[in-house]
Amino acid sequence: MGLIVLAGMLSLGAALGWLGGALPEAVQAAPLAAEACPSQDVSTLIALANQVRTSAGQAPFETHPILMQVAQAHSQYQAEIGQGTHIGPGGSRPADRVKAAGYGQGASYVYVSENIAWGYQMTPQRAIEIWVPSAPHYHTLTAPQYIHVGAGCARRADGRVYYTLVAAGVAGQGPPPEFLPTATATPPPLPSPTPTLPYEPVIPATPRADGAVIHTVRRGQTLLMIALSYRVPLEDLLRYNGLTEHSLLQVGQQLIIVPPQTPASPTPSAPPPSPTPFARVGTPLAARVTRTPSPRAEASLTQTPTARSTDSTSADASPPGWVLAAAASGLLLAAAGYGLSLRHRG
Repeated sequence: MGLIVLAGMLSLGAALGWLGGALPEAVQAAPLAAEACPSQDVSTLIALANQVRTSAGQAPFETHPILMQVAQAHSQYQAEIGQGTHIGPGGSRPADRVKAAGYGQGASYVYVSENIAWGYQMTPQRAIEIWVPSAPHYHTLTAPQYIHVGAGCARRADGRVYYTLVAAGVAGQGPPPEFLPTATATPPPLPSPTPTLPYEPVIPATPRADGAVIHTVRRGQTLLMIALSYRVPLEDLLRYNGLTEHSLLQVGQQLIIVPPQTPASPTPSAPPPSPTPFARVGTPLAARVTRTPSPRAEASLTQTPTARSTDSTSADASPPGWVLAAAASGLLLAAAGYGLSLRHRG
C-alpha cells in the first residue's frame, strides 16, 4: 500500500558504519524542501496514541515541550532527505537527541523510545493502525516507564508524509520499567494465565440470507485490520458505511462488509405445446403434436422437394366430378338435336 514503516527498535548502525558514518553526498548536497504538517495532525496522533494507551490500562501520556521539539525536528529531517530513519544528523539516535535537548537533566537514567511511520498520503490513523499490531511499536505506546510524549509531522511536495512519536520517562518517576526481551537474553518464565492481546482478532461473520455480511467491531479493531481480514478494499468498506480514513470505531459498531444482494428474477418457462385442434380420436400422440423441423432439416426439405410434392402440381390429376357431368349433358343435348334435325328432313 505504498507504506514504509520501521520499528523503534531497529538500527541502521551497520549500514552507516560501512558508509563511514555519513549520508550520501547527493543527499547532503541537495536536500529537498519540506514543510510542517497542520497542527491538528500532530494532536490527532497524540490523541490516538493515548486511546491505545488507556485501553491497555495505562495513564495517558503527558505532552512535553522538549519532546515535541525533538519529534518535529526529526520528522523535518526525514522529509528533507526523503528517507525514514531513526538515525539523525551526525549519526544521533533517539536517546541522544532527547538528552541533548535537555530532557531529564540530572537524572540517573532516561527511558526513550521512538516510533516513526511514513508514506504517500500517510495519516495519523494509518500510523496507529500499523503500530498497534507490531510488538515494538505497541511497547512504545503502552510501556509504563514512558510518561511524556512528543509528536511531529512533516511533508514533502511529492506527497510523502513523515510522522515521529517520541515517548520518554525519567528513572524514579512512574512505575518500574518494562523491557522487551532481546535475542541474547534469557527471558523469565511466563505466567500460566493466557496473555491478553491489545486487540481482539477479526473473526469473519457468516453471510446472511440476503447475501449481506455485517461485522461487529471488537476491542482494538481498526478499519484497515477489518478490511484486510475480510479481503475487501478499504475504499469499499468506507463507502458502504459512510466513513473516512480518520473515523474512529466504537466497540459494538456494525459495519457493512458486503451489502445485501438483489435476487435475480426467475425466467418463466415456456408453456408445453398444445395438440392440433383437428386431430381425430385415436390418432397417435406423435401425429397430434405440431412439430417444427430443426433448421438443418428445414433446409433439406427446401432444397430437395419430395416426389409427392412434385406430383401434387402435375397435369395427370383426375378432373373434378362436375366437369364430367357437364360433358355428359352436352353429349345428350347434341344427340337429341341431331335426331330432331333428321325427323324434319324426313
